[in-house]
Amino acid sequence: MRNEKGFTLMELMIVIVIIGVLAAIGVPAYKGMTDKARKASCDANLRTVQTAVAMYYSEHGEYLRTSQRLPYLTWTAMRTSRTLRM
Repeated sequence: MRNEKGFTLMELMIVIVIIGVLAAIGVPAYKGMTDKARKASCDANLRTVQTAVAMYYSEHGEYLRTSQRLPYLTWTAMRTSRTLRM
């Protein structure tokens, strides 16, 4: 009787075909998930901007015009204002 160690060529080919089929199914599904995640991120950013506009309106009683200049906040100014509020 022969000592049979290892896999036959047919077994290896079947495994490679199965992996190929799984990859063919998985890659498009993964792309669809990343597109959904990107859309969800854009929706969240839009809600953040809408909230900021509503807060500006509630504080100033008018909407921000595009001709108005917003004060530029540097990282130091943001960090300082955050520590002053605490």
